[in-house]
Amino acid sequence: MKEVDVAVGPFGVSGVRAEVVDFTRPVLIDYSRILGARGQPEVNPWGFLFPLEPLVWAAIVAALLVLPTATILMSSCFSLSTHHQTYTFPATSAYLRLLLNQNVLECGGGWWWERVMLAVWGLVALVLTQSYAGNLMALLAVRYIPQPYQSLQDLVNDRSVKLIWEQGSSNAQIKREVATGIYRAIAELQDTGRLLYVPPWQYGEIIDTLVRRGDHVNFQTDSDIRIYMSRDFTASEQCAFYESKEEFEPLMLAMVSQKGNPIVSTMNKRYLLFLNPS
Repeated sequence: MKEVDVAVGPFGVSGVRAEVVDFTRPVLIDYSRILGARGQPEVNPWGFLFPLEPLVWAAIVAALLVLPTATILMSSCFSLSTHHQTYTFPATSAYLRLLLNQNVLECGGGWWWERVMLAVWGLVALVLTQSYAGNLMALLAVRYIPQPYQSLQDLVNDRSVKLIWEQGSSNAQIKREVATGIYRAIAELQDTGRLLYVPPWQYGEIIDTLVRRGDHVNFQTDSDIRIYMSRDFTASEQCAFYESKEEFEPLMLAMVSQKGNPIVSTMNKRYLLFLNPS
């Protein structure tokens, strides 16, 4: 039987593995991400809301409620002549009409500060509408491509998707040992058949079939995901996959050797010399 002095790997460092092998100094720190299949280009029916942030929409609604109310209150408080004046719908809706690029009716009456408020709001509405029109045109020019799974919680919530995890990986060991939290919820997916353990040499076939189909996603290190995506793009000249924006589980990667092998200390010295040649 042949013996191996050093396994290059690199392998994820974990306490369980350290009991049977010796790790060298970490040669790389990597993160895990979700690899999924891109959806087909589509038009989002709620796309008209995307040009502005939710906070901006809330501020616009608040302004449309506050400005007419403030105009009526200030008129009734500072002028006795306004007691007999009736504020009709066109007067109180002038701010909304400006926002919708419509003409303002009956704006010649009232006090000077009412006209100032209306003019300032007109400038604000002009900036908002021009910004909205430009951003909306840009969004409509490019169709929306769904990338639904950006976090582990997205996978837990969607019962139609299955998660593929590397069999025997250090991440899998850590996940099984966690008692609470999102990783406990991920581990429990195995009870419902939504968590599959696959050896790394089968990843190429699994990604090209199950993951490409859209009902499976792969959880893998960022460096490996980029390799799979670049190979697929080279072969098909299409970007069929995406990786999640969120990163998970920083993982130290190192080479391993037999327990007590003196070659580990020698390799560590060489590695430090490589990092600090001076």
